[in-house]
Amino acid sequence: MRIPTLLAPLRRTPVLLAVSALVAATTLSACGGSDSAADETGDTSGASACGLGNGEKATGDPIVIGALVTSQAGLDGFTDATDMAGAYFDCVNDNGGINGRPIKYVVYEDTTDPATTQSLGSKLLAQDPMALVGGMSVLDCPVNGQAYADAGYEIVAAGITNDCFGMSNFSPINIGSSGSSTAAAQYLADQGVDKIVIFTSNAPGADLVNQGVLDYAKDAGIDAESFLENVPITDANGLALKMVEAAGDNGGVVVNFNPGDTLKVLNAVTQQGLQDKVTWACPGGCNDSELVKSLGSAWDGKIGINAEMALPSSDGPDAQLFRQLRADYTPDTPLSAYGQLGFVSALVAVKAMLSVPVDDLSKETVNAAIAATTDYTSDLLCKPYYFGDGLDVHMSNNWTRTVQIENGQLTDDGSCFALAATPVNNLDTIRAWETKNGIKE
Repeated sequence: MRIPTLLAPLRRTPVLLAVSALVAATTLSACGGSDSAADETGDTSGASACGLGNGEKATGDPIVIGALVTSQAGLDGFTDATDMAGAYFDCVNDNGGINGRPIKYVVYEDTTDPATTQSLGSKLLAQDPMALVGGMSVLDCPVNGQAYADAGYEIVAAGITNDCFGMSNFSPINIGSSGSSTAAAQYLADQGVDKIVIFTSNAPGADLVNQGVLDYAKDAGIDAESFLENVPITDANGLALKMVEAAGDNGGVVVNFNPGDTLKVLNAVTQQGLQDKVTWACPGGCNDSELVKSLGSAWDGKIGINAEMALPSSDGPDAQLFRQLRADYTPDTPLSAYGQLGFVSALVAVKAMLSVPVDDLSKETVNAAIAATTDYTSDLLCKPYYFGDGLDVHMSNNWTRTVQIENGQLTDDGSCFALAATPVNNLDTIRAWETKNGIKE
């Protein structure tokens, strides 16, 4: 059960996302195959179960779970996170809920206006949710983080700005924009480039995103330069030329925009014959089925894309469930990395809630259970997720992967690597805590 968002959803530009016909959601028992699945759904016969997996609709007193997500031109795609978290909660409700009680998912869409984010954060808290799960907001952490901590919330969601990774009560499911950009820079370094340049959307926190790449490049002995670009991009051709010129001979470019603007830039690169002038890389925002479909085979083997999780097309049970939920509950949502972040956040939260006896469910017991999460495994993750209760900084999902385009589709060789530690991401501190607490790489 979900309530309408405050703002109308901002869908992607038509060139990126051809809106499919709206279809009725169908009940998933163990969330296996469905005749309504789109071509991208593929085999889902081995999909994980939703919650209790009993095929019985939950009818008890609703449990409110809340989230904020950013919806703004030039910052498209973040709503995929709450769409897919909501799809999983809907499936859980169709399969017994939280020991009989359904989830009511309250999502408000903010912008990069601090006053709007603060107002919506206050409105969310007024709903008295049991948990905050699956959000993906640019300003929620710096604006509302202290209020959430004071209210006793232990948050599992997607972090965007570095503020989210520096809160004791927020353990992001991902490595964030900064981490994903650093991983893209690691790919470029592995290709032997002489200089790394990063171009990032001029949004709150973007300076630290770029700084992480600069710090990594300095440690690796590679020249580096960073740029902030206003979005939406209005002169993609000019920007593509600027990127190639800034990188220089045997240089590498990190293209760090959301899917819509990334498509504009990469198409401009192709049209001007610039693909082979430098080496290209992109953070997790490029791990998007609609973006790759729009690019086609023109970028085969020509760009390294960071994937914070295994590709949605992979064979594991959670990947199959992700595709099935999208087909049956939210077919207009692309198969994207952002959607995976909301989905896995919801998986973690539901497992924690199911561990609490139904008569003991409360904000206090649910958040204690979330904070106690350790060794959460999923075929989508490189290594198990843990909340890290007692840590003041978080990034438990600190191993990642690079994927590429082959025959117009993303491909993954299945190998993971450790994200490089930089002063921005606090990984030296986090990994020391992991070692002390027996968490193996």
